[in-house]
Amino acid sequence: MANCEYKVSTRRKLAVEKECTGISCSTLIKYRWSLYVRLYNSSHQLWTEIMNLDKIALTSLEGPKLAIGRVEDKSQNQTTLLGDKTYKIHLIAWLDKENFVADSYIFHTNLPPVKRANNSGCFVRPTRGEAIITEFSIECVNWEDSDWPLSYQYSYQTSLGVVVFHTGWQSNVTTELPVGNQTENYSLSLQLEVKDSFGDSSVEFIAVEVILLTP
Repeated sequence: MANCEYKVSTRRKLAVEKECTGISCSTLIKYRWSLYVRLYNSSHQLWTEIMNLDKIALTSLEGPKLAIGRVEDKSQNQTTLLGDKTYKIHLIAWLDKENFVADSYIFHTNLPPVKRANNSGCFVRPTRGEAIITEFSIECVNWEDSDWPLSYQYSYQTSLGVVVFHTGWQSNVTTELPVGNQTENYSLSLQLEVKDSFGDSSVEFIAVEVILLTP
C-alpha cells in the first residue's frame, strides 16, 4: 500500500495489505502478523523474530492490514526499522481452527547517505563572522550512497522557527547569515541535511558565531 518495494525507506511508513479471493474468504476468522530480521552466524543465515512488533506497529496484528516504520527521532537518526537490513513480514490467516494459509514478504531497508573518507562531511567557512556582511561558504562533500542523485537542505533555527535557506542538488552554497543567539555567545546552529533518492537523510549540526556589527 505504501513504501513496499523490495527496498524500502526506514523514515516512511510501510503499509501492506493481504487480499483474499475465492469462496473461502468469508470463513476467515483470524489474522496474525509477525516480523523477522535476517542475521548471519558464520556461513549460515538465521531469521530472528522481532518480539515487540505490537509496540512498533501502527495497526492491529490481527487484521488484514499492517503498517510499521514510523520515525522515532529524526534529529538522532533513530527509526523503528534499522537501515541496511533484510526483513521478512509473515502472515497467517486461519480459515477455521485447523486450516490456515500463510504468506511472506521479504524486503531490504535503505541506508541513508554515509561518510567514509576522512575528508567527507559538512563544512562551514569561516566559523565566525558578522551578520548580513560575512559570506559563509557551506558545503557537504564526499557522501556515499547507492541511491543517487543526492539532494541537500540547509537551514538554521531562530526564535520564530526553522528557516530553510538552501534546497536542491547543489552541495555548496555561499550566503549571509543572521545574528546568532546573544545569550549563547552569538551562536547560530546550522542543520545540514543530505538526502538520497528515497528521501532518507543524514543530518549534521554545525554551530557558527555570527556577531552583530555595531558602529
